[in-house]
Amino acid sequence: MDLHAPDDSGILPVDQLLVNYRTLQQRIDLGDIERSKLLREPLNFQPGKEDGHQGDRRYNPDDTGYKILRRWIFNQQ
Repeated sequence: MDLHAPDDSGILPVDQLLVNYRTLQQRIDLGDIERSKLLREPLNFQPGKEDGHQGDRRYNPDDTGYKILRRWIFNQQ
């Protein structure tokens, strides 16, 4: 998944922010939110799986960051 990164001062232009927002929305399955790629991948601890999380940060379901992401996803309904 490619997202625009903010500049060195933490600023992201509105047009790039909107592209990021829409990119993340595409990874939500409104018909089955629990199976949404955006919700499942940060929990995947199985390295090397093609559909798994390949980034640096992984979450446990009780982590604050994961709870924030989950709440955002459920607010997309």
